Amino acid sequence: MKILTFTNYRVRHSNIICDSCKKHGIMGMRWKCKVCFDYDLCTQCYMNNKHDLSHAFERYETAHSQPVSLAPRQNLPRIILKGIFQGVKVVRGPDWDWGNQDGGEGKVGKVVDIRGWDTESGRSVASVTWSNGTTNVYRMGHKGKVDLKYVSDGQGGFYYKDHLPKLGEHAELQRQESADGHSFQQGDKVKCLLEVDILRQMQEGHGGWNPKMAEVNTFAVGELVRVLEDMDSVKRLQAGHGEWTDSMAPVLGQVGKVLKVYADGDLRVAFGGQTWTFNPACLCAQPVEVDANLMTAENPNESGSSARQRQQSTGAGDQVPRQGESATAALD
Repeated sequence: MKILTFTNYRVRHSNIICDSCKKHGIMGMRWKCKVCFDYDLCTQCYMNNKHDLSHAFERYETAHSQPVSLAPRQNLPRIILKGIFQGVKVVRGPDWDWGNQDGGEGKVGKVVDIRGWDTESGRSVASVTWSNGTTNVYRMGHKGKVDLKYVSDGQGGFYYKDHLPKLGEHAELQRQESADGHSFQQGDKVKCLLEVDILRQMQEGHGGWNPKMAEVNTFAVGELVRVLEDMDSVKRLQAGHGEWTDSMAPVLGQVGKVLKVYADGDLRVAFGGQTWTFNPACLCAQPVEVDANLMTAENPNESGSSARQRQQSTGAGDQVPRQGESATAALD
């Protein structure tokens, strides 16, 4: 079993530019030419025969893995890539979490396009129009979730099977050493000892700085939380974390109950008969003695706009897609 992915949000080569499509910060695997100086391709361009096919390449599975040497692509067989692409008919999949937004179990929709999710992952969500006329964006590999499955697969390019890593085999990591000479190994637990301003400066040229790196918010299911009152702040913080819709305005400053904590730290919070996905930075812990009354319910109905990692196709933050590319395919 081989793995071909364009969307691994955990793997980004932050300071590497694809010399074909010019995309900055290659996601997923990096392909480096062994003949030309400082020439790199993203997976999409590599599989689409960009650059000289007689040149040998190296494959980097992560930013810190040892390179794997590959034979030139010239005269190697390519296999048709099949999966979910633009135009494919789909139904709800294994991670479907959006109620009857599709019109009900078994209803069929059509993929309008495949796009990335903000700056977090590339080609990892699909915009789908359902038979009831609604259009929304759903996860297709974004943060490891798959909301859809196809009725019949579509074709979306080619791939070199022999140049892909095997499922379950991990690339050898390059040894990294700390300032005091101790080497880090995969799985080690570490603690940042720097002040925010110093860390921000040191991140220059090493992945960059993100304000979320200075935030540590921990919440648990069942806890009460209060939403910030400032609408502009919440709108800004919600980008990439469930997004913002004007229907959320009534819960600003209100108390809700945490129903679910996602792997990335985002929270599903219930307010009466509605649930919303929030960036934890938008919330503060609420003392237990404060009665949330009926702000939470046993089985709250999700708002039509409360979908996590998706939005109305005409909603805020809608992005221009790169069409016709699959999110993730597991290939025999």
